[in-house]
Amino acid sequence: MPFEKGKSGNKNGRDKGVPNKVTQEASSLFIATLEAQGDRIEAALTAVFNEDKAKYLDVMAKYTQYILPKKIDANLNVNKLGLDAIDTYED
Repeated sequence: MPFEKGKSGNKNGRDKGVPNKVTQEASSLFIATLEAQGDRIEAALTAVFNEDKAKYLDVMAKYTQYILPKKIDANLNVNKLGLDAIDTYED
């Protein structure tokens, strides 16, 4: 008897957003490897900086996208919410 789409049959299964064991272990291994290479990464970034400042900025822009949270565009249409949805702040 096949499962229904979206239901595994395990009511006590993993919560949404929790990485599976393999993903978590791979992530931990990657972080440990990266931490062990810290001195080499710093030396390589310094060499790129000394050689070509524009290339250094490009490398840093690519590097930081894995560290900083991604920017999202959040637009709020106040007209759709109505004036009752706006809280005012008074001193």
